[in-house]
Amino acid sequence: MERWTAQELVSLWPRPRTTEHGSRSAVVSPSSRFTHTFGCCTDLLELAVDRARRHIFWAAPGEKGSLPLPHLRVRAPDGQGSSPPERRACSRDPTSRDPLPAFVELRLEVSAQQPTPLQLGVDESYELDLRGTSGVLRATTEWGALRGLESFAQLVQWTGSDYQICGLPLLIRDSPEWKWRGMLLDTARHFLPLETAILPMLNAMEALKLNVLHLHLTDAHSFPFGSAALPELPAHGAMHPRLVYSLDDLRWLVEQARLRGIRVVPELDMPAHTAAWGHGRPDLTIACPRRVLEDEEGAEHGLNKVALHPLLEATYEAIESLLREMADVFPDEYVHLGGDEVDGECWLTHPDVRKWAGDWARQANRHGTSWKEQLQGTFTQRVARMAQRHGKRVILWDDAMEAVAAVGMKPASLTIAVWRDWVKRYHERRDQALLLGHDVIWASLNWYQDLPGNTWDVMYKAETMPKSFLGGQTCSWHEHGDAFNLQQRTIIRAAAVAERLWSAGSFIADCYRVL
Repeated sequence: MERWTAQELVSLWPRPRTTEHGSRSAVVSPSSRFTHTFGCCTDLLELAVDRARRHIFWAAPGEKGSLPLPHLRVRAPDGQGSSPPERRACSRDPTSRDPLPAFVELRLEVSAQQPTPLQLGVDESYELDLRGTSGVLRATTEWGALRGLESFAQLVQWTGSDYQICGLPLLIRDSPEWKWRGMLLDTARHFLPLETAILPMLNAMEALKLNVLHLHLTDAHSFPFGSAALPELPAHGAMHPRLVYSLDDLRWLVEQARLRGIRVVPELDMPAHTAAWGHGRPDLTIACPRRVLEDEEGAEHGLNKVALHPLLEATYEAIESLLREMADVFPDEYVHLGGDEVDGECWLTHPDVRKWAGDWARQANRHGTSWKEQLQGTFTQRVARMAQRHGKRVILWDDAMEAVAAVGMKPASLTIAVWRDWVKRYHERRDQALLLGHDVIWASLNWYQDLPGNTWDVMYKAETMPKSFLGGQTCSWHEHGDAFNLQQRTIIRAAAVAERLWSAGSFIADCYRVL
């Protein structure tokens, strides 16, 4: 059996801030104890320990539901199958006959005596201090303890005959570089079942130390948000009556995410990307069928141009009802209100908008902004105030920056998600958002999961963002993806982004080995 060095096996993803290791090893077994000895949140930590055990002991012989997985079979050029060699034993003196010591106990110590709210900027630091036969995981909050448990689980290696932890004594001190480390899941283009699609993604996010699920809940193609206040929207706007997330479904999702240290930020995309609203409430949208049919190959989907009617009072009444429900279901302080790809030509197909635009054009010399910027800004300002009354901070895509500036919205009240890094002089736009006083989230096109050219190494090497950003996220859009290919499309590439968001630098040379 080929043996790896301690340095090779003390490999964590994402890379921790500091690591000091020795050269000894110990055997971890299902009888090894995880003991919560100090601090709050025993129930949450017990569930986390159960997940860590399942992660560690996936191949323990004789464990119920945890039989060894078959070796990977490799087809050799001569047509014969072969199995790769066992590689995951720690280095030790080959002449030694002494058995490795048993790792007996990992103690969890949390400084906080009361639960810490899961919110932007919560302390996720931890220290993992492992000696010969025991260790201590120290964290200020329960959320840091979750991150440390994940690191411990990764350190334990299956050798083919037992589980070993290498590089002892081992001291890891770790904390994230950015506060916002997210993944967008698009549940509107293809419905993603909660238990079989989204829950496994939450498990992957926990393993990668991602902490924000951006739930792109509605779009032009469907409205799966199970509103009780406006049931006609999901009844007619969802792809099928069963392909709807009830309010209780979403509460369950929020709780499952919380248990893994993940915040859920919902997006109600508007005023464009709302064609699905029109199936249940045609009065709320401007359909512009000719504009939809003008869509060119390679351009944005024509259906996305259908937009909410910005001059209709009923539009705002409906939005108010939806935001009230969302505030009750999603406790996070943030809500995403879209703002991208608003097509002025679609709006102009409605006579009320044409009149409004004409009136505005006659005042253009005094105002210095286009009618579209002013109208979108007026719409956004009113909707943002609704969200703020429900205790929410608003996120918008960077397309909306000119519109909100046109109506004088305070930049500090809005967070901008920058995704258009492919447009000319985008650096100026990105930096402008900071200079104006917006908080900024980096959602680079280079981190888009739906682009096949974005392989994991391309995503890892992509330009990162300034330290002054809140953080960033990878976006898994699902026009061409669904529950059947979600994991294989997403997880490995999300891992590349996760390390760039957690760790302070780029370590591409090590990535080919570790990942």
